[in-house]
Amino acid sequence: MNDYFRLIRHSDRAWHDRFFNFVASIFDGGRTFSAWSARGGWVDGYDVFAAVVDDQVVSTIGRQSMRYVINGKECNGYQIGAVATHADHRNR
Repeated sequence: MNDYFRLIRHSDRAWHDRFFNFVASIFDGGRTFSAWSARGGWVDGYDVFAAVVDDQVVSTIGRQSMRYVINGKECNGYQIGAVATHADHRNR
């Protein structure tokens, strides 16, 4: 078994379909992120940290870098999303 972690970025299009297939396998109704990506959702600054087993994504957490204003002060931060783990790989 070949296990590793991979960072999937906006420019890493070769891995986008693997991520979309993973999301469709997790969410009810076969929801995918491919339409979101086609609308321009996967922008530079959106990254997916993925656990990969045998070249298949089995767990993810996404993050979007953002600028925030908190109490009048500009800050850099992240919004977290796309958190999921395939049922066969949970509790490990």
